[in-house]
Amino acid sequence: MYQSLDERVIVSTKQVANAAGTDITILPVIFERPDAPTSTPQDAFVSGTKPHRNKAVRTKTSLNTTLDELAALDTAVAEAQASFENACVIAASKTKMKLAQYIQAGEADWIQRDLEDHPIVFRRQLRDLAVSSPHLLLPVVQLRLINRWLRASQGATLPFPKLYTETFGHSFSLENLQTDFTLLDDASQLDASSTPPNESSGDTTPIEVEIILAMAELILGSTAPMVYSSDTALYSLTAQPVFAIPSRFQSRYLASASIRHALWGTTMLGSTVWDELRKILTVAVEALNPDKAPADPALSLELAKMRSIFTRWLDVMQVMELAEEIDALNIEPTNQVMVDATSRRLVHGDLTELWFDFTPTSSG
Repeated sequence: MYQSLDERVIVSTKQVANAAGTDITILPVIFERPDAPTSTPQDAFVSGTKPHRNKAVRTKTSLNTTLDELAALDTAVAEAQASFENACVIAASKTKMKLAQYIQAGEADWIQRDLEDHPIVFRRQLRDLAVSSPHLLLPVVQLRLINRWLRASQGATLPFPKLYTETFGHSFSLENLQTDFTLLDDASQLDASSTPPNESSGDTTPIEVEIILAMAELILGSTAPMVYSSDTALYSLTAQPVFAIPSRFQSRYLASASIRHALWGTTMLGSTVWDELRKILTVAVEALNPDKAPADPALSLELAKMRSIFTRWLDVMQVMELAEEIDALNIEPTNQVMVDATSRRLVHGDLTELWFDFTPTSSG
């Protein structure tokens, strides 16, 4: 269907900043082609997955529905651009969100909810973490990944704290999180690598790639919320069907493959997100500079370990870039990482077969 859509509209992106230049948002831009065909083929549709009643379901969306949704999105974009300056001024007064507290309490569902509901504040607080609390970047990614992996196979019926307890046999704590994440990693049944071998960085594991994609999704959602929340915008920009992982509060994560396609599309969207991710990790590494290390040897060692982790993530980003350039980044809807509900191990699952069919009234 993408060819039929491309014959009728051009979808791109643009960046808008507030007057101070401290807040930005990336908006979709929709242009109607003046020479567009006057009729639409009835058999043109795109398939993907979409959350419905706490599960991901397969959907088929027609060309006419997609065009209608792009028209509605175009109107919403104009309103968002006109009100962005004021939205930045009042953003903090609209929420009591405290990302650091969510991380420490293990509230993975709240993190996703506020990413979608309060993207301006979320972006500010994520950037602040890299400067003032870089040690929290690791658990926020681990929290997010465990929630994504569990939701991919088990849906969004249970709140995360209960799902976590049922999976690991104990309640969440930051200390338990480190141990449980390591156990999942060690016992995983994933393929050895998602990228070709790299002489300087060695093999990258599927979990390392998932870490980068999970962080990129946080930046995508907070920097380009009108793109992130719209399957239609994402499809139009990437020419790829959008696959979702259900989350609580009737929201959704993007499947790893859909994040990948958003990062390496033809517009400035992906490069902006990628550059922001690299900047956040670089700032975190600098914040953990050995010259600033505390006198306590144990704490100093812990900070050095964290610095090494973020440096490794930067290396993984480079490997992923090189792999994508040669079309060797093995991330598809058919090999989504998830926790097997029976064995409690990480496996590759097929999002194109996992859920039942459903035809919604709108693709979002």
